Amino acid sequence: MSKPVKKQNIRYIKAKRDAERAKRADRTERADRAGRRRSYFLVLGSLLMAALLISRLYTLQIVNSERYLSDFQSRIRRTVVIHG
Repeated sequence: MSKPVKKQNIRYIKAKRDAERAKRADRTERADRAGRRRSYFLVLGSLLMAALLISRLYTLQIVNSERYLSDFQSRIRRTVVIHG
């Protein structure tokens, strides 16, 4: 037969188990917060890159379109037929 366990030992074991559970819960919570923070910065960075891309496209297509069109037209070669 095993020895009877004293009430103090049971309390100690329960307290230790509860402390380990609290420590695990704290680690999990910190990991969740870090994951949310990473996701926040990833979304923020993606939105910033999209905004930069859209602004650059707007500049090229709308603001400077005349300049680029004239540059393109000046580069076109035309063949002139000379009768002789």
